[in-house]
Parts: sequence; C-alpha cells; structure tokens
Amino acid sequence: MAQLKYIKVKDYLLKLASQPESANNLPSVRALMKKFNVSLATVNKALSILENDGIIQRKQGQGIMSVTAPRAVTVLEKEKGQKTIVLAYVDYPTKQIWDMTYCVWHFAMQDKIRIIEFKLHQHTKLQALIDFVAETPDCQGLLMNVGAVKISDAELKGFGELDIPVAIVDSMYFYKTLSDNIRIFSPDPTYSARVMAKHLYNKGHRKIGYIRNEPHGDYSEQFQKNLLSFLAEYGTDFSKDNIYASAIRSWEDSLSAAYSQTLNNIEEIKAKGYTALIYKSSPGAVAGIKVLCEHGIRIPQEISIISEGDDQLYQYLWPGLTTVTADYQAMYKSAVDYLCGILTPQNPHTLFPLILTERESVLDLSKKN
Repeated sequence: MAQLKYIKVKDYLLKLASQPESANNLPSVRALMKKFNVSLATVNKALSILENDGIIQRKQGQGIMSVTAPRAVTVLEKEKGQKTIVLAYVDYPTKQIWDMTYCVWHFAMQDKIRIIEFKLHQHTKLQALIDFVAETPDCQGLLMNVGAVKISDAELKGFGELDIPVAIVDSMYFYKTLSDNIRIFSPDPTYSARVMAKHLYNKGHRKIGYIRNEPHGDYSEQFQKNLLSFLAEYGTDFSKDNIYASAIRSWEDSLSAAYSQTLNNIEEIKAKGYTALIYKSSPGAVAGIKVLCEHGIRIPQEISIISEGDDQLYQYLWPGLTTVTADYQAMYKSAVDYLCGILTPQNPHTLFPLILTERESVLDLSKKN
C-alpha cells in the first residue's frame, strides 16, 4: 500500500526537526508543496499533526519552527502514566554533546517521554548517578554519555543492579562483561578505519601519517590497530612510526592536543613527505590545518586531510574538510527506543557504520599517475 502523502511530509519534517542546524529554519509551506508536489491541504494536515504533538509551531511572519522543550536538571511536572528517563552526560563544551541532548529531547517529545537531566562534571562519581537514578520515582531508563571516562567494574555492577534498561551512547570503551540491562550504542571503529584507508588509497596516497589527538581507549585502540592493518593490506607506506600521539587525559582539550602534536612534529611531517594526514577528530583536524598553513604547507596540494566527525561548518571551510561520520541521530533514536522497549538489541554492543563525505581537503593523486 502506498504511503499517504501527508505522512511523507510529516516524516520529512520530523527528521529535519531533529537536526539542530535546521531546527529553526524549517521549509516554508510553499517549499513543501513544491518538494512533494502536494496541495496546501496535504501540507497543512501534516503540520497540524506535528503542531498538536508539540514538535513544531507556526508563527505569523516567522514561518515553521521546531519546538525545544525547557531543559532543567530536574523536571517536576509529570503527566499521569508518562514514562521518565534520566539523560546523563558530561558537562563538556562540545557541539557533539549539545547535539546529543537536543536529539534525545526531540525523540523523547515524540514519544511523550519526560526527561530528567544529570550533568557529569570532572569530579562527579558515577556512584552519585547510580544513586540518583535509584531514587528517581518511576524512572524507566537511563541514557548516558560519559565521554572518555572508563566505567569501573564496580560501577558497571551498580548500573547492572538498577532494575531498568541502561543505554551508553558514543562510548570510547567496549566492556567485555555487561549485565543484561546494559546496551552500548557507538560508531564502529573498524568501519571508520577501513573507509579512511580505502579512500586515501583510491585517491593515490601512499605516504600517510596519523595524528591521534584524543584520549586512548578501546575505540581509538581498535581504530589504530585496524588502520595499520588496512593500510598495510593496501600496500601503503604506513607503520607505527607514522603515528603521532601523546598522553591525553579525559577532560583535556583535544583541539590543543592536535595543535601541539602537529606543531611538535612539523619538521618530521615535512621530512617524511606525507601526502595525507589522518586526524582522529575533525575539530582536531581544523587545529592541525592552522599549524600546517602557518608553516607554508598547502592543503590539499601538498598534504591532504581526512578526519572523523562531521559538522555543517566543515563544508564552508576552504578547503572543505573530508570526513567520515556515523549517523548519530540513528544512534540516539535506537538508544531511546531501547529504553522505551521498542527495540531489543541482541548484542550488547550495537556499532554504527560511518559515512564518507568527500570535500576538497583530499587531493586526487591517482589522476596524476
């Protein structure tokens, strides 16, 4: 049976509204009519449903906007029979954390879920979070992003003893033993390494360096191990001597780390004649590009750059930054669905593939050969 036209419009707007960069700039009614080749009545029906559900609002002279619910560390209002989940995350100034909280709130609103936020500071003990969740009335799930912090065996046991499902998103660690109520949702480091290695190889790059500007964890260890394996498989000039990393602790500035690592190794980077550099994170790549440009290295004519993690901003850099990134919206939605009993992952670790976005920062050397 063909999908009804107004449902197509509604689903399209739902997806757009969950993207922070487009939340306050949704398409006009006229643009929606043209895109889906539908009547005004069809668009209005979709908008009315979303407006009644509290997802969007229409304002005279301002167009269609996404509704962002008020956010507080605790929320007192609760409707009868409404589900409650705790959203815990590191209080760290990164856009990825802000996007995560936005998306989770958006998906929670769709399912009429009440959110209680719990911010983790540098010296917050995870036992405090365990106690908070245990003392929260009618709590039906915990979604948390602990950043680069490794959860201890005792803390994992504490989360396992909670009588609710627990979702850990974007984890840097993959724990061998997890209780039945704990599930991890994370990008796939093996997939990320293969996509980067294959792209650079296909573009004719054989001398490649890697700047690891994030804390070492299971994710970065698997990424690095597979990067070595794949680049060796493709026959490139890559070994452990091509890896530049320093001891970075959780809560330290990864941008400063990327800048310092690039600066401290700039002479070796020149001497080895790399045609491409891989940065563990895209913000770090931006910091590294500044150093390279300051030392007269042209991007991408002399060194190409590829990194992990995408953002709307990177298409407006010059050159635009080539990235690989997971579908974080799908990751957060899967985590919320797990907490709501809609999704039941059979594997304790659900890993999401990464998507390559090609921009100008990677030069195609294969055309010169």
